[in-house]
Amino acid sequence: MKHQILACCAIAGIALSLAAPVQAASFVNVTANASAGVLGRTPAADTSNVSGSASASTAANAAVSEPITSTSNFFVSGSAGGTARLGLIGASANALVQSTHTGTLTFLADNLAGGLGTLQAHFVIDDLLVTPIGGGTATTVPLSLRLELSGGLGADGSLNEPPVLGFPAGAGGTASVAVSVEAGGASFNGTRSYSNNNRNEEVFGSTGLLAGGDIFGTPEFDIVVGSPFSITVAMTVIAGASTNITHGNANANASFGSTLRFPIGGPVFEVPEGFTVNSLSAGIVDNRFDVDAAVPEPSTALLLVAGVAALGGARRYRVRRR
Repeated sequence: MKHQILACCAIAGIALSLAAPVQAASFVNVTANASAGVLGRTPAADTSNVSGSASASTAANAAVSEPITSTSNFFVSGSAGGTARLGLIGASANALVQSTHTGTLTFLADNLAGGLGTLQAHFVIDDLLVTPIGGGTATTVPLSLRLELSGGLGADGSLNEPPVLGFPAGAGGTASVAVSVEAGGASFNGTRSYSNNNRNEEVFGSTGLLAGGDIFGTPEFDIVVGSPFSITVAMTVIAGASTNITHGNANANASFGSTLRFPIGGPVFEVPEGFTVNSLSAGIVDNRFDVDAAVPEPSTALLLVAGVAALGGARRYRVRRR
């Protein structure tokens, strides 16, 4: 199934980067992309390919869908939506392939259909300041940024009683989330992914920051006391679903609308005794995050993603949560 998902990505022609552009002040940005289509031809000689994208400072969404009209038995879609504020990011992506066809109609081996949704969001805080309290005298201190992630990955695939074929029939999905932190001149990254298909070939993997669970901290980085410093936090979610025959169904979902955020009620940074951290722009006071000042209203982008995901109807997909 991995080659099918890669082919769907080629249909979309989407490239994402976790690196944030350099800016002069604290800011946030959200970019969403979606695509749906057929690579090759159906037996009725149909071809289709649609895509959409959106970018905004605080919230963005993209959603597309494409039916194969002459056969009236195939539907593909992709969607993504998210929101960001200083201190938190919410992001979701969905992909769907749905077929009602049974019988002898098939794709050729080199034909693929699929949907893809991607979203990248990040924020930059540039007015962080380490100050001494209670007698701290060091001029440089080691910090570790603490983060909490809430959400899950899901994927599945199935076939509608296809005929015996001369090539492997497949349908399935892949979903992933990636987190990146830049602080003190260092970069820290982590990924988590899940895939599943009609043969129930489940694959789950995690690396770096996301290898140890949903509450995690970066490795230490050194900061000069009394000198403003900046951090960049980025999250990317991707969901892709595809099939190589018209009898295939697939779902994929990366749902992190519950946010990647600074801890609530606990310290934002691990900092040596005798020092604290503040940021006026992000609402960090004495190393505590003011969630009431940062949590946004429910985003219409995320609501849209939930609506498009519901197009899967009664179809169920396996979910892997950490």
